Amino acid sequence: MVLVNSIAGGATQGIKEMIMTMPKKRVKFYLIFPEQPDTNQEEWLIKNVSGYKCLKLDWWNRNLQIPIYLRIIKSTLSNLKSVFRLRSLITLNLLIRNWKINIVYTATSLNLEGALISKMTGKPHIWHLKETFGVGGRVKFFVPDRFVPLVFLSLSNKVIVMTNYIRGFFGESLNNNKVVVIHDAISPEKFGTNCKKLRKHLAIDENDLLVAMVASLSSIWKQHEIFIRAVAILKEKYPNVKFAIFGPVPKKYGNEIYNTPWYYYQSLKLKAMDLNLENSLLWGGFYDNVPELMGGIDILVHTCDSEPFGRIIIEGMAAGKAIVGPDRGGVAETILDGETGLLAKAGSAQSFASVIEILINNSNERIRLGDNAKRAVSQGDFSQEFHNQKMLEIFTSLI
Repeated sequence: MVLVNSIAGGATQGIKEMIMTMPKKRVKFYLIFPEQPDTNQEEWLIKNVSGYKCLKLDWWNRNLQIPIYLRIIKSTLSNLKSVFRLRSLITLNLLIRNWKINIVYTATSLNLEGALISKMTGKPHIWHLKETFGVGGRVKFFVPDRFVPLVFLSLSNKVIVMTNYIRGFFGESLNNNKVVVIHDAISPEKFGTNCKKLRKHLAIDENDLLVAMVASLSSIWKQHEIFIRAVAILKEKYPNVKFAIFGPVPKKYGNEIYNTPWYYYQSLKLKAMDLNLENSLLWGGFYDNVPELMGGIDILVHTCDSEPFGRIIIEGMAAGKAIVGPDRGGVAETILDGETGLLAKAGSAQSFASVIEILINNSNERIRLGDNAKRAVSQGDFSQEFHNQKMLEIFTSLI
């Protein structure tokens, strides 16, 4: 039984890829998630999992985008409504019995229910951490940072982390065999190398060089401004190169408390205007076909230096694209500098501009890096076959 924080999103996509490619005779998956699936999601669920349930799962992390008084109120109301998680735990207990579950697998750090019901029922528990936490991390919890790793370890038979970068949050003192690093993987066969549809969507020539960043415009920690400033450095020297940012535009709510992502997006638009990028930077919005998106760009840039892993990176690698990332965080672990991509100094727009310029001027280097990247996700640690093998080893060891 797998508990996820959302049926959509990059972190969940890794779980879905695993479910689709695992041998059905050896592993049956039952999926638990908090929101109602849409039509496409429901079709996927019917086709790929043995059963599923939409069930409220309370977060135990702090939402730092809203004032502390509202955090307390929302947390209290949520706990009262769920009778301090008892409703969810009772339902999970019934599902474990009815579905004859062997292992409970929590695929996010944000929910406690999977770990708690495992203790209550005596079932083995796997906690798969796809977020960074603690000092310097993106996710903050209601318990002090020094106790968070102990929570994960004490409530799990195995803790899986996507990168050594996340593993570092456990500290050297907690170096034990419970924690294992397994990179997320991808099935590269659906990714081509070129696609004209994106160019038509952007109304640009199919021969124009396209440099793009793909990251949610609601996520302040993605550091889009570094990319925007790098574009400003390059635009005069390379007027024929096209630059674009792709990502869903945040909604504006009536209650100002929830508008931090919207104001962040507006600040990015203003920064681009201040730098006179109206004719240089395209805002591509949300593009739901990732293989088409990756097939239409030439250089993928990711500026976030606190990325836990960065699934968008291995998607770009699968499409054989040249990639530029920061020399810090999970992306620096995913990219082998000079072999499967290039790394720039984290936080430095000038460094990113210089590295992007190398690729703009050298088509052979773009091809070489792209070919190496494609090979890495097809045959190496990021291949679905390797990932599934490691996961099967863990599953079978706990039964």
